[in-house]
Amino acid sequence: REEAVALGLPPDLLLAVARRESHFRTHARSDKGAVGLLQVMPATGREVALKLGMPSWSLHNPRDNARIGGAYLKSLLARYGGDESLALAAYHAGPGRVDAWISSGIRLPGPQVVAQRAFPETRQYVREVLQGREDWR
Repeated sequence: REEAVALGLPPDLLLAVARRESHFRTHARSDKGAVGLLQVMPATGREVALKLGMPSWSLHNPRDNARIGGAYLKSLLARYGGDESLALAAYHAGPGRVDAWISSGIRLPGPQVVAQRAFPETRQYVREVLQGREDWR
């Protein structure tokens, strides 16, 4: 919660992402190499930590992971004009894929882009995070 507030993110959103990503396990590691509470990829972690001016950090440290993952999520929200569906889809599938989904057809609102163009697992991820927010309000 503290990191979300410090970053200007809704705490319920960051908590819902952490629960969906790692079930709050600080040392979680995905098959693809994502690490920690918010399942941050190491390359993304390095990039975001550098932007945040964090000279030493660890994705296994819950506070560092929440700060880095939260800052990354905030950057995705900014990139997609505050659209949580698109930002969450990008957090899950990558912003390059979301950009391709957006540009692959007529202009649609974010939830429709996700519903019509995203991978089934990304649609489920977005749905679960958004529904999971209710538990933290």
